[in-house]
Amino acid sequence: MGAHLKLFNLKSVRTQCLVWCGALLLYCQVGVAQAQVIIMNGVAVAREAVAANGVTPHKMPGFSISVDEKKLNLLEDYERYIRHRMWEKALTSLKELSDTKSTSRLLPTKDGFLIDAEDRVFQALTALPAEGREAFRLFFDGKARKQFEDLTSSGQLLTPQAIQEARLVFSQYFLTSIGDDVADLLGNDAFEQGKFPQAARYWRAILDHHPDSNLSEVDLNVKYALALIR
Repeated sequence: MGAHLKLFNLKSVRTQCLVWCGALLLYCQVGVAQAQVIIMNGVAVAREAVAANGVTPHKMPGFSISVDEKKLNLLEDYERYIRHRMWEKALTSLKELSDTKSTSRLLPTKDGFLIDAEDRVFQALTALPAEGREAFRLFFDGKARKQFEDLTSSGQLLTPQAIQEARLVFSQYFLTSIGDDVADLLGNDAFEQGKFPQAARYWRAILDHHPDSNLSEVDLNVKYALALIR
């Protein structure tokens, strides 16, 4: 009898635990809060969280993420000049945007999402329309070609300092006539270093944004695919 009672008590305790765990899980699912990150005065701020059922939870702390306000203003100026086809002012803003040292690693997209600042500037560069790209090459092609020739003629492209300089050429002058070549070299170096996502990014940039490249599209696609599967 005692053994039977003990077994009954154990089953009862187990049943109660399962019931309470189920109730807790249901409560957590119902009470899931949703927050939205918005940009206000150069700062990403989490708006007041609201539960899925529309009820605002009490004492739910928000958070803020700093963004580079100077770069954000330059980016807005650049995109405004692009809309008005003011190419010289747009390219001046873009050059200043590339040269300005970031105080934050994040910048917002047009949709309000925070992404890496360098990626955001690259998005702005590759969004130039055809007329703007022609102006970009007129402004920067000579300087970009000179920098690239200095890198490749030295035979020291694989040194850390040379790679850093090549990355600057890529980020600032990708739309020039040597942009695809420097991207390919950086892709090859990243692949050899085992940095496969970076290699894929460089080769994808050529395929997506450098339609007049003299590099073999087949070779680029093969290298891009190899980087993805590694």
